[in-house]
Amino acid sequence: MNNSGILLINKPVGMSSFFVVKKVRQAFGIKKVGHAGTLDPLACGLMIIALGKYTKLCEYLSAKDKIYETTFCLGTKTSTDDAEGGIIEQKDFSHITLTDLQKAIESFRGKIAQVPPNFSAIKVNGKRAYSLARNNEEVSLKARNIEVFSIELTKFELPFISLKIHCSKGTYIRSIARDLGEMLKIGAYASFIKRTACSNFNLEQSVELEDLLCSDPHKYFLPNLQITKSFKILELSLEEKDKIINNQVCNLKSNQTNEPVALLCGESLIAMLKNDDNKAKITRFV
Repeated sequence: MNNSGILLINKPVGMSSFFVVKKVRQAFGIKKVGHAGTLDPLACGLMIIALGKYTKLCEYLSAKDKIYETTFCLGTKTSTDDAEGGIIEQKDFSHITLTDLQKAIESFRGKIAQVPPNFSAIKVNGKRAYSLARNNEEVSLKARNIEVFSIELTKFELPFISLKIHCSKGTYIRSIARDLGEMLKIGAYASFIKRTACSNFNLEQSVELEDLLCSDPHKYFLPNLQITKSFKILELSLEEKDKIINNQVCNLKSNQTNEPVALLCGESLIAMLKNDDNKAKITRFV
């Protein structure tokens, strides 16, 4: 049976992304399983899981923008910028008005430089930042360029506020909470984070891990046409398909684009094509 494909999993709160991958491995009886974007244990929502040959799709899918629903607690600063960490500082928040908040939130819209949380999986001199932070070792992470396409306030009930955030790859919602708290000079942390969409995939399409484990998991694989919907698509002729499969030179019309292109023959995903430093990179799936 074919064990290569893409699944959408609804990760519950309290479960690590590694545990989700472990359970999927057990369900399919294979080791080659990956994901297109981790979620913190206290976060929930959409995880894109790739199996078999389709793990090579992770680098393309993880680069897509994402949507989160989140709740911040104002007036409290924690060591992890979420509810898992210890409280560092608490300040009065009662003077914060809706106008103050909307003005501060607006400053996060667009392209910004963001420093990741110290408790993150980013490597510093070969070690995970969270490992250093847990041992009270100094962690100094560099700012990264991200983009917030939209940020909408959906609830204002101090000390809690709820937001819907559409952002680029690499955005840390916990960092937005931390930075918003600093901007308001009262501190803040993310008390709830849910990923609701990634590219054209949304949480409504996902399966609960329990359901995956209690039935034939193969039925939850997404069709290739749905997987590739967010990419530019190039239909291959049978001759072009054979050349790509046999690693022969194939001059494709779309090889000048910098965006990834899905190469399909009928409903079969043959390869992904992308230009890296003006050199065509082909990732094969057959």
